[in-house]
Amino acid sequence: MTIIYHATDGDARHIHTKTIAIIGYDAVGQYLCEQLRHHPVRLLVSGTPEEQTRAQMNGLLIETPAIAVQQADIIFLSVADEAISEAYMNWVARDLRKDQLLIFKSAYAIAFGFIEPPPFIDVGMIAPRRTPSSALSVRDIRSFIGVWQDASRKTWEQVLGFAKAVMLLDGGALDVSFEQEAQMTLFIEQAIIPAFQRIILSATELFIRLGYPIDGILTDLYLSGKFSDYITQVAQYGLLGMLNKQSQTTQYGMLSRRDKFNDIR
Repeated sequence: MTIIYHATDGDARHIHTKTIAIIGYDAVGQYLCEQLRHHPVRLLVSGTPEEQTRAQMNGLLIETPAIAVQQADIIFLSVADEAISEAYMNWVARDLRKDQLLIFKSAYAIAFGFIEPPPFIDVGMIAPRRTPSSALSVRDIRSFIGVWQDASRKTWEQVLGFAKAVMLLDGGALDVSFEQEAQMTLFIEQAIIPAFQRIILSATELFIRLGYPIDGILTDLYLSGKFSDYITQVAQYGLLGMLNKQSQTTQYGMLSRRDKFNDIR
């Protein structure tokens, strides 16, 4: 059965008075710091020299990765997938101790065995499906949430408490396994998005061969924002509900042509 956690399912008091280290000051790391500032926690930020400089300019307490990990009760790794294994080995692994909670924003490295945390720590995941920003309401952000290792038998309450504190339960957090998060992400990146790009490029080549003006092609396929509008409406109303927002001509075009693509499955 699908489990979706909401704001009422988390209690931020489970992380209060704890020392929290945010390793990596990217967009997600910056968002987490802004939210955690409103809670009675000791917040440490670490990462590359450039990230530490930006964090310090924003008034945050910075530490070297080793000191941050040694002092932390909760460690959030906000590092890109291609760099996380090296960051974990160089910055985190040697200083881990019993009863710490390590949280990942992406399950990739764990699911595919690039990182193998020691058995005496807790391991969780909070993976926003959109990068939090000031332009988004927290209710617009859905997240995946999960636990890989529950050494303390308190991992879920702490992971949910952390997610509650940073407002990532407000839009709903879906309980998925680490393998599911990684596989769904890769399928979108390696199948759906490349297929979409190939369709756009093929359409552009076709219009050019038929003599259509390049400015018109670029306007309709890129600058108009038609595709982003479509995805936004699907997210709000569903694949069929979105059709109610379209003209009858658009509805006819979509419904009469959709089944012609069945053979690509």
